[in-house]
Amino acid sequence: MITEKEIVQTYDSGGDRIYINAGKTHKKGFEIEGKFKLVDGIYIGGSYTYYNFKYKKFVFTDRSGTTYDFSGNKLYYIPEYMYSLYMSGKHRSGFKFKLEVNTWGPYYVDNANTEKYSDYKNITDIMIGYEKRKKWEISLDVRNLFDKKYASQYVKSDTSDSYYIYPAPPRTYMVRASYKF
Repeated sequence: MITEKEIVQTYDSGGDRIYINAGKTHKKGFEIEGKFKLVDGIYIGGSYTYYNFKYKKFVFTDRSGTTYDFSGNKLYYIPEYMYSLYMSGKHRSGFKFKLEVNTWGPYYVDNANTEKYSDYKNITDIMIGYEKRKKWEISLDVRNLFDKKYASQYVKSDTSDSYYIYPAPPRTYMVRASYKF
């Protein structure tokens, strides 16, 4: 996909978040997903996504008058790849589960492509639940099961040496209940 006048985020020399026109981007990639039946009601599966997103033309001048040319660079915060692996199951009695592991490949933390972040690896989620006649359901979800410390977003300013690190949530529990009419 080729886009023109894409709006992207960066930081000016004062450290303020700004949105500017990146000119032209070229986005290539693919995704593949599949699952395999192990035994009746139990599956293993996964997905893989590859990204090659680049700025074809991206030049901007900040408020101090400095001009930056990021043409040819990869878009920041877009990983080179992502994949997930899972095992899921559902018994005819209504009990079900899903165990899933997610990983993002390394990504650039700035439009200048000076550094990469690569600690978003093997984030594990689990769900255990019960479903009755596809009308009502109750489940317990545990996100980030092993309480891994990582950044949900890691960004470096294009115009200074400032970093903006947004920590991911710790282990999180959620109980869900639903009824379908």
